[in-house]
Amino acid sequence: MTSDNATSRASHLTYIIDDHSPYGNPEVGLDLATTPGYMLFYSCFMGDVDLAIDGIDFRTHFGWVSTLSFALGMLRSLHELPAKGVSAAGFLESEYRIEFQLNASDVRVSCSYSENVAAIAYSELLALARGGLTELLRNLYAKYPGLVRNPFLANVLAQLDLAEDT
Repeated sequence: MTSDNATSRASHLTYIIDDHSPYGNPEVGLDLATTPGYMLFYSCFMGDVDLAIDGIDFRTHFGWVSTLSFALGMLRSLHELPAKGVSAAGFLESEYRIEFQLNASDVRVSCSYSENVAAIAYSELLALARGGLTELLRNLYAKYPGLVRNPFLANVLAQLDLAEDT
């Protein structure tokens, strides 16, 4: 495994939201402070996941990923990983997923939409997931200020101990 600095440069997780999604952008016309959870997590903020681990690409090119839902689900999956040993972050209404297998302090990462496989320290993967979600939320809050007051989102963030990070 490479040094922490080299791995950090080669590993990243960002969420890309298409402002003109062919799947629509319902968030534009909604009061996101009061939008129900089912709409917020399943219909809004469509785009892609840009994940690379030690230079190995796990990026989606679907355009239809519910980025907020996926980011929350990935972090939840990683929180469960130490107890379960294996976990996956799935994409809504799809059989595609990113899979995680814990082996001591490292995680084997694979996905159902490519043959790529990588290994990363659990702590680093958890930091990537947390940082990716935090950055996504900061961007969404800047663009949609009402979102910060959404009680459904606040509840999920509290469950993940993220309420104070965002």
